[in-house]
Amino acid sequence: MVTSPFVPPVLPIGEFVLRPFRCSDAAAWHACLSDPRVTEHTSWPPINAEMITALVERVIGDYGARRSLRWALARSADDALIGSCGFTRWSREKGAAELAYDLAPSCWGRGTMTAAVRAAVGWAFGAGGFRRVEALVMTTNAPSMAVLERAGFSRERMLTGHRLARGVPRDFYLYEARQDRQAPQEEPAMPIEVRLDDLSSAEAVALVAEHLAGMHGNSPPGHVHALAIEGLRQPGVTFWSAWKGKALCGCGALKELDPGAGELKSMRTRNAFLRQGVGQAVLDEIVRTARARGYSSLFLETGTGEAFAAAHDLYLRNGFKWCGPFAGYEATDFNVFMVKRLGEA
Repeated sequence: MVTSPFVPPVLPIGEFVLRPFRCSDAAAWHACLSDPRVTEHTSWPPINAEMITALVERVIGDYGARRSLRWALARSADDALIGSCGFTRWSREKGAAELAYDLAPSCWGRGTMTAAVRAAVGWAFGAGGFRRVEALVMTTNAPSMAVLERAGFSRERMLTGHRLARGVPRDFYLYEARQDRQAPQEEPAMPIEVRLDDLSSAEAVALVAEHLAGMHGNSPPGHVHALAIEGLRQPGVTFWSAWKGKALCGCGALKELDPGAGELKSMRTRNAFLRQGVGQAVLDEIVRTARARGYSSLFLETGTGEAFAAAHDLYLRNGFKWCGPFAGYEATDFNVFMVKRLGEA
Protein backbone atom coordinates (compact mmCIF):
# COMPACT_ATOMS: atom_id res chain seq x y z
CA MET A 1 0.00 0.00 0.00
CA VAL A 2 1.42 3.41 -0.98
CA THR A 3 0.96 6.17 1.63
CA SER A 4 0.21 9.59 0.21
CA PRO A 5 2.58 12.39 1.26
CA PHE A 6 1.28 14.43 4.16
CA VAL A 7 0.09 17.89 3.07
CA PRO A 8 -0.42 20.33 5.97
CA PRO A 9 -3.93 21.78 5.99
CA VAL A 10 -4.66 25.46 5.55
CA LEU A 11 -6.63 26.82 8.53
CA PRO A 12 -8.42 30.18 7.97
CA ILE A 13 -8.82 32.37 11.08
CA GLY A 14 -10.66 35.54 10.16
CA GLU A 15 -8.32 38.05 8.52
CA PHE A 16 -5.42 35.61 8.89
CA VAL A 17 -4.54 32.08 7.88
CA LEU A 18 -2.36 29.26 9.13
CA ARG A 19 -0.67 27.81 6.05
CA PRO A 20 2.39 25.65 5.33
CA PHE A 21 5.77 27.37 5.41
CA ARG A 22 7.55 28.14 2.16
CA CYS A 23 11.28 28.74 1.64
CA SER A 24 10.42 32.34 0.69
CA ASP A 25 9.08 32.95 4.23
CA ALA A 26 12.56 32.90 5.78
CA ALA A 27 13.24 36.64 5.45
CA ALA A 28 9.90 37.70 6.97
CA TRP A 29 10.21 35.19 9.83
CA HIS A 30 13.75 36.37 10.49
CA ALA A 31 12.51 39.97 10.66
CA CYS A 32 9.79 38.96 13.15
CA LEU A 33 12.13 36.98 15.41
CA SER A 34 14.85 39.63 15.27
CA ASP A 35 12.67 41.96 17.32
CA PRO A 36 13.93 41.41 20.90
CA ARG A 37 10.40 41.81 22.27
CA VAL A 38 9.40 38.57 20.52
CA THR A 39 12.17 36.40 21.98
CA GLU A 40 12.91 38.15 25.30
CA HIS A 41 10.93 35.72 27.47
CA THR A 42 11.68 32.56 25.48
CA SER A 43 14.50 30.08 24.99
CA TRP A 44 15.21 31.20 21.41
CA PRO A 45 18.98 31.54 20.88
CA PRO A 46 20.43 34.66 19.22
CA ILE A 47 18.76 34.99 15.82
CA ASN A 48 20.52 35.24 12.47
CA ALA A 49 19.35 34.89 8.88
CA GLU A 50 21.23 31.66 8.19
CA MET A 51 19.71 29.96 11.24
CA ILE A 52 16.14 30.89 10.24
CA THR A 53 16.69 29.83 6.62
CA ALA A 54 17.87 26.41 7.85
CA LEU A 55 14.96 26.21 10.31
CA VAL A 56 12.39 26.91 7.57
CA GLU A 57 13.94 24.16 5.45
CA ARG A 58 13.73 21.76 8.40
CA VAL A 59 10.12 22.71 9.13
CA ILE A 60 9.20 22.00 5.51
CA GLY A 61 11.13 18.73 5.56
CA ASP A 62 9.30 17.64 8.70
CA TYR A 63 5.96 17.86 6.89
CA GLY A 64 6.73 14.90 4.66
CA ALA A 65 8.43 12.95 7.45
CA ARG A 66 5.51 13.71 9.82
CA ARG A 67 7.94 14.68 12.58
CA SER A 68 6.23 17.98 13.43
CA LEU A 69 3.84 20.57 12.01
CA ARG A 70 4.53 24.28 12.28
CA TRP A 71 2.38 26.66 10.26
CA ALA A 72 3.23 30.11 8.99
CA LEU A 73 0.72 32.66 10.31
CA ALA A 74 -0.03 35.09 7.48
CA ARG A 75 -2.44 37.87 6.57
CA SER A 76 -5.12 36.63 4.20
CA ALA A 77 -5.10 39.87 2.20
CA ASP A 78 -1.46 39.84 1.07
CA ASP A 79 -0.10 36.50 2.38
CA ALA A 80 2.57 38.33 4.41
CA LEU A 81 3.97 36.28 7.31
CA ILE A 82 3.43 37.80 10.76
CA GLY A 83 4.46 34.83 12.90
CA SER A 84 4.15 31.08 13.33
CA CYS A 85 2.15 28.56 15.31
CA GLY A 86 2.20 24.78 15.51
CA PHE A 87 3.81 21.71 16.95
CA THR A 88 7.57 21.51 17.26
CA ARG A 89 7.50 17.83 18.20
CA TRP A 90 4.98 15.12 18.83
CA SER A 91 4.59 11.49 19.81
CA ARG A 92 1.92 9.54 17.97
CA GLU A 93 2.38 6.65 20.42
CA LYS A 94 1.63 8.88 23.42
CA GLY A 95 -0.93 10.98 21.55
CA ALA A 96 0.84 14.17 22.64
CA ALA A 97 2.22 17.23 20.85
CA GLU A 98 4.19 20.30 22.01
CA LEU A 99 2.90 23.71 20.92
CA ALA A 100 5.03 26.77 20.10
CA TYR A 101 4.18 30.14 18.56
CA ASP A 102 5.48 33.65 17.91
CA LEU A 103 3.90 36.86 16.63
CA ALA A 104 5.16 40.20 15.31
CA PRO A 105 4.60 42.98 17.91
CA SER A 106 2.57 45.03 15.43
CA CYS A 107 -0.15 42.37 15.75
CA TRP A 108 -0.15 42.03 19.54
CA GLY A 109 -3.25 42.81 21.57
CA ARG A 110 -5.82 41.82 18.94
CA GLY A 111 -6.54 38.20 19.89
CA THR A 112 -4.77 36.94 16.75
CA MET A 113 -2.52 34.42 18.46
CA THR A 114 -5.31 33.15 20.71
CA ALA A 115 -7.34 32.41 17.57
CA ALA A 116 -4.34 30.73 15.92
CA VAL A 117 -3.70 28.53 18.98
CA ARG A 118 -7.36 27.51 19.10
CA ALA A 119 -7.25 26.57 15.41
CA ALA A 120 -4.04 24.55 15.79
CA VAL A 121 -5.29 22.72 18.87
CA GLY A 122 -8.63 22.07 17.18
CA TRP A 123 -6.77 20.39 14.31
CA ALA A 124 -4.66 18.37 16.77
CA PHE A 125 -7.71 17.01 18.58
CA GLY A 126 -9.60 16.39 15.33
CA ALA A 127 -7.79 15.37 12.18
CA GLY A 128 -4.43 15.18 14.00
CA GLY A 129 -5.62 12.41 16.29
CA PHE A 130 -3.86 13.73 19.43
CA ARG A 131 -5.24 13.54 22.95
CA ARG A 132 -2.98 16.06 24.69
CA VAL A 133 -1.19 19.27 23.71
CA GLU A 134 1.55 20.72 25.93
CA ALA A 135 3.18 24.16 25.94
CA LEU A 136 6.17 25.41 27.90
CA VAL A 137 6.16 29.08 28.92
CA MET A 138 8.89 31.00 30.75
CA THR A 139 7.53 32.12 34.11
CA THR A 140 8.13 35.78 33.18
CA ASN A 141 6.06 35.56 29.97
CA ALA A 142 2.68 36.77 31.22
CA PRO A 143 1.20 37.58 27.76
CA SER A 144 1.90 34.05 26.54
CA MET A 145 0.29 32.57 29.63
CA ALA A 146 -2.80 34.68 28.94
CA VAL A 147 -2.96 33.36 25.35
CA LEU A 148 -2.87 29.76 26.53
CA GLU A 149 -5.44 30.27 29.27
CA ARG A 150 -7.85 31.99 26.88
CA ALA A 151 -7.37 29.06 24.50
CA GLY A 152 -8.38 26.51 27.16
CA PHE A 153 -5.01 25.40 28.57
CA SER A 154 -4.43 24.85 32.28
CA ARG A 155 -1.18 25.29 34.18
CA GLU A 156 0.09 21.93 35.44
CA ARG A 157 3.35 22.70 37.27
CA MET A 158 6.57 24.70 37.29
CA LEU A 159 9.75 23.16 35.86
CA THR A 160 12.71 24.71 37.70
CA GLY A 161 15.72 25.52 35.52
CA HIS A 162 14.12 23.54 32.72
CA ARG A 163 15.71 25.25 29.70
CA LEU A 164 18.64 27.52 28.98
CA ALA A 165 17.75 30.98 27.75
CA ARG A 166 20.85 32.62 26.29
CA GLY A 167 23.05 30.53 28.57
CA VAL A 168 21.03 30.96 31.79
CA PRO A 169 18.81 28.17 33.25
CA ARG A 170 15.28 29.52 33.45
CA ASP A 171 12.07 28.31 35.07
CA PHE A 172 9.15 27.35 32.85
CA TYR A 173 5.50 26.53 33.45
CA LEU A 174 4.05 23.45 31.81
CA TYR A 175 0.60 24.11 30.35
CA GLU A 176 -1.66 21.38 29.04
CA ALA A 177 -4.85 21.04 27.01
CA ARG A 178 -6.59 17.67 26.83
CA GLN A 179 -9.11 16.48 24.32
CA ASP A 180 -11.42 15.19 27.05
CA ARG A 181 -11.41 18.58 28.82
CA GLN A 182 -11.98 20.85 25.83
CA ALA A 183 -14.79 23.34 26.25
CA PRO A 184 -17.03 24.12 23.28
CA GLN A 185 -15.53 26.60 20.84
CA GLU A 186 -16.38 30.21 21.59
CA GLU A 187 -18.50 32.19 19.19
CA PRO A 188 -16.46 34.38 16.85
CA ALA A 189 -15.52 37.70 18.45
CA MET A 190 -17.83 40.57 17.59
CA PRO A 191 -16.02 43.11 15.39
CA ILE A 192 -15.04 46.50 16.76
CA GLU A 193 -16.52 49.49 14.92
CA VAL A 194 -14.75 52.84 15.40
CA ARG A 195 -17.07 55.77 14.63
CA LEU A 196 -16.69 59.54 14.44
CA ASP A 197 -18.66 60.88 17.40
CA ASP A 198 -20.03 64.38 18.00
CA LEU A 199 -20.36 63.77 21.76
CA SER A 200 -24.09 64.44 21.67
CA SER A 201 -25.14 61.14 23.27
CA ALA A 202 -25.42 60.53 27.00
CA GLU A 203 -23.31 57.36 26.56
CA ALA A 204 -20.37 59.23 25.05
CA VAL A 205 -20.56 61.97 27.71
CA ALA A 206 -20.58 59.30 30.44
CA LEU A 207 -17.53 57.58 28.91
CA VAL A 208 -15.57 60.85 28.90
CA ALA A 209 -16.53 61.37 32.55
CA GLU A 210 -15.37 57.83 33.31
CA HIS A 211 -12.05 58.55 31.59
CA LEU A 212 -11.52 61.77 33.57
CA ALA A 213 -12.32 59.99 36.84
CA GLY A 214 -9.79 57.30 36.00
CA MET A 215 -7.10 59.86 35.22
CA HIS A 216 -7.71 61.78 38.43
CA GLY A 217 -7.72 58.53 40.39
CA ASN A 218 -4.26 57.57 39.13
CA SER A 219 -2.46 60.94 39.11
CA PRO A 220 -1.92 63.61 41.79
CA PRO A 221 -3.96 66.83 41.75
CA GLY A 222 -2.71 69.29 39.16
CA HIS A 223 -1.09 66.59 37.01
CA VAL A 224 -4.05 65.54 34.84
CA HIS A 225 -4.12 66.94 31.29
CA ALA A 226 -7.07 64.93 29.93
CA LEU A 227 -9.65 67.02 28.07
CA ALA A 228 -13.08 67.51 29.60
CA ILE A 229 -16.16 67.35 27.40
CA GLU A 230 -15.93 71.06 26.51
CA GLY A 231 -12.33 70.65 25.34
CA LEU A 232 -13.20 67.66 23.19
CA ARG A 233 -15.91 69.69 21.44
CA GLN A 234 -13.49 72.45 20.42
CA PRO A 235 -12.55 73.02 16.75
CA GLY A 236 -9.38 71.15 15.93
CA VAL A 237 -10.32 68.12 18.06
CA THR A 238 -11.81 64.98 16.50
CA PHE A 239 -13.39 62.35 18.75
CA TRP A 240 -14.12 58.68 18.00
CA SER A 241 -16.07 56.08 19.95
CA ALA A 242 -15.58 52.31 19.64
CA TRP A 243 -18.49 49.87 19.63
CA LYS A 244 -19.13 46.14 19.78
CA GLY A 245 -22.67 45.83 18.55
CA LYS A 246 -24.70 48.16 20.76
CA ALA A 247 -22.06 48.30 23.50
CA LEU A 248 -19.84 51.37 23.79
CA CYS A 249 -16.43 49.99 24.68
CA GLY A 250 -13.86 52.76 24.24
CA CYS A 251 -12.84 56.08 22.74
CA GLY A 252 -9.98 58.26 21.55
CA ALA A 253 -9.36 61.71 20.11
CA LEU A 254 -6.97 63.61 17.86
CA LYS A 255 -6.07 67.26 18.55
CA GLU A 256 -4.33 69.29 15.87
CA LEU A 257 -1.23 71.05 17.20
CA ASP A 258 -0.23 72.65 13.91
CA PRO A 259 -0.66 71.76 10.21
CA GLY A 260 2.07 69.11 10.51
CA ALA A 261 1.43 67.54 13.91
CA GLY A 262 -1.31 66.11 16.07
CA GLU A 263 -1.76 64.96 19.64
CA LEU A 264 -3.41 61.73 20.79
CA LYS A 265 -6.00 62.38 23.50
CA SER A 266 -8.70 60.63 25.57
CA MET A 267 -7.67 57.02 24.88
CA ARG A 268 -9.94 54.87 27.00
CA THR A 269 -11.13 51.25 27.05
CA ARG A 270 -13.91 50.26 29.42
CA ASN A 271 -12.91 47.58 31.93
CA ALA A 272 -15.31 44.98 30.52
CA PHE A 273 -13.54 45.22 27.13
CA LEU A 274 -9.89 45.23 28.18
CA ARG A 275 -7.47 43.03 26.17
CA GLN A 276 -9.96 42.67 23.31
CA GLY A 277 -8.22 44.94 20.81
CA VAL A 278 -10.31 48.06 21.47
CA GLY A 279 -7.37 50.39 22.09
CA GLN A 280 -5.58 49.06 19.03
CA ALA A 281 -8.63 49.62 16.83
CA VAL A 282 -9.04 53.23 18.01
CA LEU A 283 -5.32 53.93 17.66
CA ASP A 284 -5.29 52.50 14.13
CA GLU A 285 -8.07 54.89 13.10
CA ILE A 286 -6.35 57.90 14.66
CA VAL A 287 -3.01 57.09 13.02
CA ARG A 288 -4.76 56.58 9.67
CA THR A 289 -6.47 59.96 10.00
CA ALA A 290 -3.26 61.72 11.02
CA ARG A 291 -1.51 60.33 7.95
CA ALA A 292 -4.40 61.34 5.70
CA ARG A 293 -4.15 64.90 7.02
CA GLY A 294 -0.46 64.98 6.15
CA TYR A 295 0.85 65.13 9.72
CA SER A 296 4.49 64.18 10.06
CA SER A 297 4.32 63.56 13.81
CA LEU A 298 1.78 62.27 16.34
CA PHE A 299 2.51 63.16 19.97
CA LEU A 300 1.05 62.09 23.29
CA GLU A 301 1.37 62.86 26.98
CA THR A 302 0.35 60.26 29.54
CA GLY A 303 0.84 59.24 33.14
CA THR A 304 3.37 57.08 34.94
CA GLY A 305 3.11 54.07 37.18
CA GLU A 306 1.47 50.66 36.95
CA ALA A 307 -1.95 52.03 35.94
CA PHE A 308 -0.44 53.34 32.69
CA ALA A 309 1.83 50.39 31.87
CA ALA A 310 -0.59 48.75 29.42
CA ALA A 311 -0.99 52.05 27.54
CA HIS A 312 2.79 52.46 27.33
CA ASP A 313 3.07 48.94 25.87
CA LEU A 314 0.36 49.69 23.28
CA TYR A 315 2.12 52.83 22.11
CA LEU A 316 5.60 51.29 22.04
CA ARG A 317 4.55 48.33 19.93
CA ASN A 318 2.89 50.75 17.49
CA GLY A 319 6.08 52.66 16.84
CA PHE A 320 5.86 55.47 19.40
CA LYS A 321 9.13 56.48 21.05
CA TRP A 322 9.93 58.38 24.21
CA CYS A 323 10.50 62.11 23.71
CA GLY A 324 10.62 65.38 25.62
CA PRO A 325 7.79 67.79 26.46
CA PHE A 326 5.88 69.42 23.60
CA ALA A 327 3.15 72.04 23.09
CA GLY A 328 3.73 73.77 26.42
CA TYR A 329 3.67 70.69 28.66
CA GLU A 330 6.12 70.52 31.57
CA ALA A 331 7.93 67.32 32.54
CA THR A 332 7.25 66.02 36.08
CA ASP A 333 7.62 62.74 37.94
CA PHE A 334 4.01 61.96 36.99
CA ASN A 335 4.01 62.23 33.20
CA VAL A 336 5.90 61.00 30.14
CA PHE A 337 5.90 62.00 26.48
CA MET A 338 5.97 59.94 23.28
CA VAL A 339 6.00 60.61 19.53
CA LYS A 340 5.37 58.57 16.42
CA ARG A 341 7.02 59.86 13.24
CA LEU A 342 4.45 59.08 10.59
CA GLY A 343 6.98 58.70 7.83
CA GLU A 344 8.28 55.60 9.66
CA ALA A 345 6.65 52.13 9.70
